[in-house]
Amino acid sequence: MSEHPTDGQPTEPDDSRGVSRDGAVPGETRSGHDEPDHARAALPTGGGYKEVTLTAVVVGVLIGIVMNASITYAGLKIGFTIGGSAIAAVLGFGVLKIMRRGTVVETNIVQTVASAVNTSNSGVIFTVPVLILLGFTLTWSDANFWLLTLASIAGAIMGTVFIIPLRKQMIDIDRLRFPSATGVATILKSPGAGIQKFLVLIAGVVIGAAIYLPVALAGVVEPVEVTGAELLAGNVEQTSPLGVLVERSRISPEEAARTIEMASWIETRNAPDDLLARGGALHERKALLGEVSTLADESE
Repeated sequence: MSEHPTDGQPTEPDDSRGVSRDGAVPGETRSGHDEPDHARAALPTGGGYKEVTLTAVVVGVLIGIVMNASITYAGLKIGFTIGGSAIAAVLGFGVLKIMRRGTVVETNIVQTVASAVNTSNSGVIFTVPVLILLGFTLTWSDANFWLLTLASIAGAIMGTVFIIPLRKQMIDIDRLRFPSATGVATILKSPGAGIQKFLVLIAGVVIGAAIYLPVALAGVVEPVEVTGAELLAGNVEQTSPLGVLVERSRISPEEAARTIEMASWIETRNAPDDLLARGGALHERKALLGEVSTLADESE
């Protein structure tokens, strides 16, 4: 015999275990997996708990900035990007542990903010470099820079607006299982595992940096001031602006050589005597022509 609730509408159990009106089975989480006993062990008992805190937001933004830069660099190198939710969760665990604060939900806010900041690179990482290769300049004073910035902000706002109604459909109704989100949830629910993964991640970063640093230092180029005499000697022909123009066929090698030679005369204030004599003669001729022109104007 079915039971009647207070609203007078009869309900029938879906199976022998009993399913609530929202579809949840006792003893199971919303995703259908058995919830560990320690799933909410990090949450305070006896009242509410802090979730969206200033510390969580600031830490999430800082981690997101670092991840954005590193994953953007890696994406330009290998041709694709990766999601950073799991990395952000591990880093959030470690940072909040160092600060001696943070709960499971606060760590979840950290990884959510960090992964959201990091995801912004996927919309521009493969388009902006192409614009630069095509010759477009992106500077603070250029309108194209601000147009791209506004387009990125608009895309972020549209994504936020669309995900609000879609979340209920995909998560609460369809209960779709996202692999990365499932992995992050496992990390968040594992007591003590987060800080261990944080230490392993930091150790990997240090080892990778130690291996790559000698190779990276060899490619560091420091701009130096070069005199015309050094350019004329051919010490830095390929790195000079004139060398670049010659390589791009903008000027001929002879024109570049003459320009370098004249630059060395100006710097040393010592030009050949024949050129000085010719220059003096041209100066006198110009002065005489000026006087003749003045006399002609006065006679008129």
